[in-house]
Amino acid sequence: MDYRPFKRLPSTYQLHYHFCFQTKFDRAVFASWEHEEFLAEALRSICERNHYHLLDHKSELDKLFCLLSLRPEYNISDVARIVKTNLAREFNQRFAELATTFKDRALWSIGYYVGSVGKASKKVARQYIDHQGQHHGVPDKESIEVMR
Repeated sequence: MDYRPFKRLPSTYQLHYHFCFQTKFDRAVFASWEHEEFLAEALRSICERNHYHLLDHKSELDKLFCLLSLRPEYNISDVARIVKTNLAREFNQRFAELATTFKDRALWSIGYYVGSVGKASKKVARQYIDHQGQHHGVPDKESIEVMR
């Protein structure tokens, strides 16, 4: 018999993780509105299929930031691998003509960043995600559209 407390109450978990994935060779893959929209929908779908709770996300030209709420039994490196590989596969299938221009068809660089975020600082993490483009000198979406 399993005596671990709260085993049957998944809503009691408040384990939040901020992930960042970088495109290989810093390619500006998400400059296209179509690519960015597809990435957002694919991310939502992948999280739903794997029972990850997507709290927030943002993409820049060459990065994806996402804030996930995960159950304690999830292995963080497995979550990163599942999200990255599924996103790459779905992106490469949808945008095959673009993917063929990538050497070795790799969308993502090796590795990832992840940091845990407590409940009290979830708002701070969302603000951090929202301001990363400005922090790194990347113009806002409107500026990107004007430059095109």
